[in-house]
Amino acid sequence: MQFLAKRNILINWFFFNQIPESLIENTSKYILLKYQKNITASAGGGAVNYTLDSSLLIIDQEFLNYINANYKYTEVLTIQGDIMEPDIKENSMVFVDKSKKTLTKAGVYILSTIDGLYAKRLVYKNKQYYFRSINEEYVDINVLEFEVIGQVKVVLSKV
Repeated sequence: MQFLAKRNILINWFFFNQIPESLIENTSKYILLKYQKNITASAGGGAVNYTLDSSLLIIDQEFLNYINANYKYTEVLTIQGDIMEPDIKENSMVFVDKSKKTLTKAGVYILSTIDGLYAKRLVYKNKQYYFRSINEEYVDINVLEFEVIGQVKVVLSKV
């Protein structure tokens, strides 16, 4: 295999007599997304992240089309805390479309503040912004400064 790799000879061609053009259609159906393993967004009191350690997830392009996410701007990260339950459970993976920064009423966003990253709904009332939780046991949090990182497009939770 090292012999083939050094000479840029495709393994499928060498072992299975598959011409490179026959592989293009099959591999073009998948997208590589960054999975930020060490970056978490808090559904509670803010998550401070110190290191970037991304790996790649192979995702079917049809899935991204289905969730209406722009694959060039979509990244995956993990949620910490229970404030967004029952919709977003702790340790769920969320697909965040970083091109979607326009706020909608029903949208959940990854928001950056001086206290860290949050996964929240954003509400504007009385000329102020508030972070809103899905879990009704928690009250809205008034925020003065924040940046919208992107919109959560889909949540994957362990069963």
